[in-house]
Amino acid sequence: MINKKGISPLIVTVLLIGFTIVLAALVIRWGSELVSSLTQEQSCQNEATISCTSNVEFEISTASIDDDDNEASLNQFVSLNLVSNGNKDILGGYIVRVHTDDNNIVSENVDPIDDGTPSVNVLKAYSTVSFTVANAWDIAPPVIGPPYVPSTDFDDCTGKFCGISVIPIISHTTSKGDTCQVTCVQSEQRRALTSSDIT
Repeated sequence: MINKKGISPLIVTVLLIGFTIVLAALVIRWGSELVSSLTQEQSCQNEATISCTSNVEFEISTASIDDDDNEASLNQFVSLNLVSNGNKDILGGYIVRVHTDDNNIVSENVDPIDDGTPSVNVLKAYSTVSFTVANAWDIAPPVIGPPYVPSTDFDDCTGKFCGISVIPIISHTTSKGDTCQVTCVQSEQRRALTSSDIT
């Protein structure tokens, strides 16, 4: 007769307790890292939002929309000139919006990075920048992207805002070295347009 022996209950209990302790330690470590990461991100976002309010100040000195009537390339180009009066560099780009008289808003993101290098779209503190949002609103049916803005959309602006608004996006670094980007909605600037501003 073969004598078979199993693992003693004491050893099983010790193994289960050890496994539970290791698993708990891993969960606690993962949880603490997650909470720390979320706290750092939220702290950076809060500081950046405060910086938007106190340090980001600019104005749209000129704005116009150029209709390209060339049949081979029916596009609109928004030309902007921004002037910074604040001490915060705008390095994250912008959201450019066109507000039409029928209460439609079409928007385009302006990326500050062009082929991996900083583009001319960044606005340094106390300086100016001019740029064009090219091919932003196509005349062709908008399968993808915002719709075309017909010139007549600035003819009836009584009692409503018609024009261009710019929302800056800033990069922020905390004293601890954490970095984040925030859209400065509260720093949005507007410039009214009429049909005469469309060339």
